[in-house]
Amino acid sequence: MSILKYPKVCLTKDNKAFVLFIINNKRYRLFNGKRHKSKMKKNGTI
Repeated sequence: MSILKYPKVCLTKDNKAFVLFIINNKRYRLFNGKRHKSKMKKNGTI
């Protein structure tokens, strides 16, 4: 059984935004859409 916690939008100390989510007690931090094949780049540009 996999455990999924809902994603959160967070900021680093230097104000870079990222999406944080946890699956099976493993933390994933996504800074851009490259991993899930999205066209979105840094700072929300397409």
